[in-house]
Amino acid sequence: MRLTVLSVMLLLMLVGCEQPAEEEPEPAPDQTQTTAADAALARWYQEHAREQRQTLEIRARTFREAISGLLTEPREARLKTARETWRGLHEGFHQAFVPLRITVRHDPGLKERLERSNPAPIFPGYIDGLSQWPDSGIVHDRTVELSRAALLEQQGATAEGEASVGLQVVHFLLHGEPQQPRTAGAFRVLGKVPEHRVVPPDWLPEQRRRDYLRVATHLLTEDLTTLAGAQTSAPTATALVDTLRALVQRLIRLEGLTGSDDVAGEYMASATRTQAVETLFETLRDWLAADTPFMKLLGRRDLDASALREQLGTLQGPDDVDGLQALHAELATLNDQLGQRETKTP
Repeated sequence: MRLTVLSVMLLLMLVGCEQPAEEEPEPAPDQTQTTAADAALARWYQEHAREQRQTLEIRARTFREAISGLLTEPREARLKTARETWRGLHEGFHQAFVPLRITVRHDPGLKERLERSNPAPIFPGYIDGLSQWPDSGIVHDRTVELSRAALLEQQGATAEGEASVGLQVVHFLLHGEPQQPRTAGAFRVLGKVPEHRVVPPDWLPEQRRRDYLRVATHLLTEDLTTLAGAQTSAPTATALVDTLRALVQRLIRLEGLTGSDDVAGEYMASATRTQAVETLFETLRDWLAADTPFMKLLGRRDLDASALREQLGTLQGPDDVDGLQALHAELATLNDQLGQRETKTP
């Protein structure tokens, strides 16, 4: 009996030695391809985002210098340069919409900086005097200190349109009313109080407008430079789809502001709105081009992006609100599908 037991034990040991060692399973071809597609998307995004952020930083610096030149030497040529560089900054802001919003997703602490950079529409009478109400606005309200803290406190004090800082506010300070354009004299340096005035120089509208423009410009360019300089990792496909959906939503809202060029109400200058719409539309088409790594990744994940491509192909332009709403719906559907897949992924 002892020999029999010993023989069995030896036999079991030999059998165990003959078993091959377990090997790590090789990734499935589909999984390998999807990983490569993710890496391609990350590289493509970072390249796009870096270029757009750098452009925004350069334009912010250029605009700040132009305003400094205007306040140092308030001449019509300087005012023209300030307006032109503002237009460049406004374009750069909308070109960088995607990386700026992705940055805020990664760092919610920067959300306030992004939101106050471009509120629209605005109430011009909250900022400066109008032909109907020449003494209105922060410029004429001597109880409002023209400091960073005070202007931020005035932002949206009782209504969303009561913007005290941001791109549209600075635009109105530089341009004034469409029917009564601002001149360089509105920013002139007053060495002494005119004889008919009985108030200190810093109470005069010209000086307060200068101070307002200087502080608002510094705050705006600081916010945009901070946002553009923030380093973030490449977004997931879900985050990118959600951001593009927000871009389309912004386009729809801007189209709803067509005709909002009455300074007595909610206002956005016509040329400014047109520039924002055209730039955002070009940005959208750039990110959703058919041969981008982003569109290829959607195909790798077995997502039906054909409806998205078809909708993009039939979109007539930025004023095609029905088409934009349909595109928004397609992006929302893709966002849900991607979210469900990421939730199931261990």
